[in-house]
Amino acid sequence: MLNAKNVTKKFKQKLVLDDISLEFKKSKTTGLLGNNGAGKTTLLKIIFQEYRCDSGEILFEGKKMTRVDYQKMFFFTENTELPKNMSVEEYLEYILNLNSLKLKNSTAIEKYKWVFNFEKFRKSKIEKLSDGEKKMLSLFVLFNLSPELICFDEPTANLDFKNKDIMIRAIKYLKDLGKTIVIITHLISEVEKLLDEVIVFRDKKIIFQNSLEKIDNLQKTYEDLVRQTDEEFLKERFG
Repeated sequence: MLNAKNVTKKFKQKLVLDDISLEFKKSKTTGLLGNNGAGKTTLLKIIFQEYRCDSGEILFEGKKMTRVDYQKMFFFTENTELPKNMSVEEYLEYILNLNSLKLKNSTAIEKYKWVFNFEKFRKSKIEKLSDGEKKMLSLFVLFNLSPELICFDEPTANLDFKNKDIMIRAIKYLKDLGKTIVIITHLISEVEKLLDEVIVFRDKKIIFQNSLEKIDNLQKTYEDLVRQTDEEFLKERFG
């Protein structure tokens, strides 16, 4: 569904992504793993055109991307920047209008109330919601839009047990619907069973790609790859 080809990105003189090529396969769930600063989130921001790459290209459905089709793509960020002074109802109506949808015609309000209780919070200002409630609101918006490609950046981080369970069930539900899903996470054990493909970033490059069914122990495989970096880092500085 989406390909990155030879993507390189620098911020001033600092290299952030070094000749990255990968594929997100249609109706598959791909995990992007790696330490902070490895380039995972930067790649997603390039895909969603928050950043421009210095070289390379992004292809969506076989064609070079010139703009983001938000009816087909959704970026669920770790710290979603929601408009604080809007009510929940105003925000949902605004997002639906941007995608040529109407709140009054939405059948998702009742269908997906297990994700977020819209009726309870519809008049609430977003700034009054807890961090967990804001994340559930973003998930609820996602269900209303029903895009084909969904990219999650740390979806289960900073959630209590109940909302974490809802998030994992929601991703499983989207996977069963045949959505193409990308997950950036450090909490591998929480999402491992959802993954079909695994890509590991290290030092601005991709160092490992494989299907989950070919990996005996994902946590150990990942830790071994990261530990090598840590040992090199410590040896370089402390001998």
